[in-house]
Parts: sequence; structure tokens; C-alpha cells
Amino acid sequence: MQLLKRQSLIDQVAGHLRCGFESGQWQGRLPGVQRLATELDVSKDTVRAALKLLEKDGTLKPQGAGRCRVIPAQRPAHQSQRSLRMAILLPVPLKDDNAHSHRLILGVQNAIESDGHACTIVTQPPDGSLRRVTQLIMQTEADAWVIYAGHHELLKWFTTKRLPALALGGRPLDLPIARSRTILVEAMNQCVDALIGLGHRRMVLIAPQLWRQPTPNHTAEALLSRLALHGIPSSEYNLPAWNETPEGLETLLKALFFATPPTALLLAEPIYCSAVRAWLGEHGLHVPRDVSLVNLLPDPVFQMHLPVYTGFNWPESVHIHRIQRWLGSLLSGEPDLEDYVAYATFHPGGTIGPTRGNVR
Repeated sequence: MQLLKRQSLIDQVAGHLRCGFESGQWQGRLPGVQRLATELDVSKDTVRAALKLLEKDGTLKPQGAGRCRVIPAQRPAHQSQRSLRMAILLPVPLKDDNAHSHRLILGVQNAIESDGHACTIVTQPPDGSLRRVTQLIMQTEADAWVIYAGHHELLKWFTTKRLPALALGGRPLDLPIARSRTILVEAMNQCVDALIGLGHRRMVLIAPQLWRQPTPNHTAEALLSRLALHGIPSSEYNLPAWNETPEGLETLLKALFFATPPTALLLAEPIYCSAVRAWLGEHGLHVPRDVSLVNLLPDPVFQMHLPVYTGFNWPESVHIHRIQRWLGSLLSGEPDLEDYVAYATFHPGGTIGPTRGNVR
């Protein structure tokens, strides 16, 4: 059995002073040695030795002989004395992502730094290969990671390496990893019900590969399941594969509208909306008279748009607070594999309307 180490009187005085600085008992300039010795009922030599220890570890700033020592500003009570090197791993450069991602990621970074930690943003290599991504991770000096929109194999790699990590969105499935995610299932159900109520049966979700492979994610599956609930069979038509480039999107739209045109398009990214709207206009199709549009992610670029876009609202601040709680658990050594879930909401707008054969 390891014996407990007894603290010397000097260590005890130093610890008492340190606690007093953190609690605000002493602020700014520290009282002189004589006054401290009287308050603490110890000798002046003990106080001087304790102050030397505090100067050595950076708790106090010496000001020279005969001058009062300065107590550096203490962190807020919720902050830990230990500072972590945090990294946020992104699938694409932040400048190329949507406004929601901008607000969320910068909010996370600001919160981490406000809590006294260092935080850097790391972007995955363009080819996205697991080997190159993991090499980048191992070369980055970080104590813990927030992985944004990570795919399953990447998140699985983190769990096998036992690197402290939290999955912010993405597809961790049943992996033992801390999570914070937004569920769109109920919002999608309400959206599908609203469209069916307007006479729509041919709905297409244009979504990135992460939503479609290796299997449809919860949001895509919600669309397919809701259609089935209403007696509408689903297929790849409702969740098409496509080459995620401008040319690929144009090819997809041409194929969709060639034989059995969809009456409603659900767009997973705001950047799809402007391209789809332009293509529809070039081909004489009007929204919502000919095609209804649903934008699944809010974006300030549409604030001046009329009619107002139908879409989903995503929570953001709750995920920032979740990450702060996870960091607190990490610092205290407590395990935290909570799967935190927030919910998007459906907001009808003016870009959905009755189908041409269902005008009321």
C-alpha cells in the first residue's frame, strides 16, 4: 500500500493561498509578509517560503524587492486549471461549408478558448482517404478531438486508438464514443405529411454521400419510411446517387425531369438550392407552381428571398454546451459517452404548394 505523503507547513500555506486566489479572497496586489503571517498564524519565514513556491509555479508574479506581489487574474470558477490542446476535425474547409456549420464550429471554438483551452481547426485532406486523415491526426498536437460530420470508419479508428474524441454529427452508429447530434426525423415526418397533404407523391431528397452510404442515414430513412406509411413505394428515385459537382447536379436534374418529374425536391444543403432554383428557371419551371422546394438547412442568404423558403431549423447552442460538459468530464477523469440528441423543427414557408393536379 502506498503511504500518503504528508504536506509540510510551507506546502499547506501555499495551498491555502492558492485556494484564496481562486476564490477571490485575495485579488490584485497581495498583502505584505507580516500581515499574511498574522492572518495565517505562522512565521514570516514560512510565508516567504510559501510565496517562493507560488512564484515558481507561476501563481504569483514577483515585482522586485520591497514591492507587493501581483496576483494574476484568475480564470472563472467553471474553468479548469489544466489547459487542453483541442482540435476540431472538419470534412471540408470551413470557408466552403454552409452558414450553419460556420456558426456551429466557430461557436464551439470560441467556447473552448473562453474556457481557457487552445483550439485549432484541422481540415481533412481533399481525397478523404482514411490513411491520410489518420496520418494528419497523428501529426497534430492535440489532447482531444471534436470530429464534425465524421464517417463511421474514421470514428471507429478514434475508438480503437483510445483518443479522447466527441462526434459532432456524423455517423458513429453504435460506436463507444461521446456524441452530440441533431435528429431530423420528426421534422422530416412533418414535412412529408405536409407535402402529401398538398397532393405530392413524387418526392426526391438530394443529399450528400454521407447521408446515403453505406446505408441511408436516419433522415433519409425517415423520408422513405414515411412514404411507405402513406402507401407510396420508395426506390433509388427518392434518394438518388449522384456525382457531387455542378456538372453532376445538372446531370441528376436532367435525369429526374426527363420521364417522371418530381413534384417536390428536398435539398440537404443550401448550396444546392441556388443551383436547383437556377436550373428550374432556365427550364421554365416555377416554384412552387410546378415544383415545391424544401431547404433542410437554414442560411442567411435566403433571408431576403420571397417566397420564404420552407425548411428545417437546427439547434446550435445546445451542442456547444454539450461539448463544454464533455471537456469538464475529460478534465475530471470521469467517463462520458453520452449520446446527446437535439431536434430540428419543420417550418412551412412559401416554396411548397399544391401539385398541378391538386390545385384547391
